[in-house]
Amino acid sequence: MNRKLSAAIIGTGQMAGGYDQAKYRGEKGVYTHAGAFQACGKISLDLVFDSDFRKATAFAKRWHTTAAESMERIVKSYHDIVSVCTPDQTHYAIVKALLLNKSCKTLCVEKPAAETSQQHLDLMRLARKSRIHVVTNFQRHFDKTHMNLAEYLKRMPANILAVRGLYIKGLNHNGVTMVDTLRLLLGNPRSLLATRRVLNRQVSDYSYDFVLFYPHFVATVCTTDSNRWLYNYHVFDIDILLKDRRISIVDNSRAKRESRLGRLGYSGVKGLNDLKPVVTRTQYLVSMKYFADYLFRISTQQQVPTQNTLESSYVNMLILEAVQKSYQQGLRKIHLPEFLWKK
Repeated sequence: MNRKLSAAIIGTGQMAGGYDQAKYRGEKGVYTHAGAFQACGKISLDLVFDSDFRKATAFAKRWHTTAAESMERIVKSYHDIVSVCTPDQTHYAIVKALLLNKSCKTLCVEKPAAETSQQHLDLMRLARKSRIHVVTNFQRHFDKTHMNLAEYLKRMPANILAVRGLYIKGLNHNGVTMVDTLRLLLGNPRSLLATRRVLNRQVSDYSYDFVLFYPHFVATVCTTDSNRWLYNYHVFDIDILLKDRRISIVDNSRAKRESRLGRLGYSGVKGLNDLKPVVTRTQYLVSMKYFADYLFRISTQQQVPTQNTLESSYVNMLILEAVQKSYQQGLRKIHLPEFLWKK
């Protein structure tokens, strides 16, 4: 196939194209849907919509495309790919409308795809009926460092001693990405316990501290949100302590840091040589480009969709709902039986 695929974007905010418009001169990262389509080179952004038409017009001028006067124009037309980059609480209704109208081959939605597990089940049913691929944007699945680390940990799960994750800006907004990434690296937890929550006023959503229990270790997830500030700084780091080393995904997923066992200043005690870690850059900065490549391949039937599916997003939402339930029921430990993942 030589022709470019046709794409449309609903919502013209930061993830649609704003982060690429605001990046530093000379920065080589690809941060947005519009930027990813452009970097891919095989997808043409033909139409965009935003509830603020002036904003959509400015966006269209920057990305050399056309602004639609109404969302109905995108819903009623047909594109190979449609991206939904609107606020979280609007995703379900927009995705549902696109599926009912069979508006595209592949529908890409920013996380979370919907706000509840039941809404996910509804979208899964509609997606099967309409034969449209629905893909949620969890871009770490397209970074080789994350994928290689997942394979490494899968071969030796008994060597994991402890895991810690740090995130900010709401359980549903960024906490879902932490849950998805930990599932990618560690698999599904057996149970969980929520220990604290704090309101992030910027996204009007609660962030939670919680513990995920695995057979040989626990993963402790903490938020750096605080009631003292509207917003402090962005963080999304994961620290994995193994039998013979520490592997950390740091710098907001842009680097991997590894420390091996070293000699302390006195005999008989082992320690990690954290003063001389090996630091390597990940491919996270261009993972959105690889994500667009994936959308192209599944839209042209060159690949069966296996990553970032609605089914996987549904499991993420089950865990998020269990975190909230644990906190609401007085910090009670919630068991997660295997049948939940196969529903």
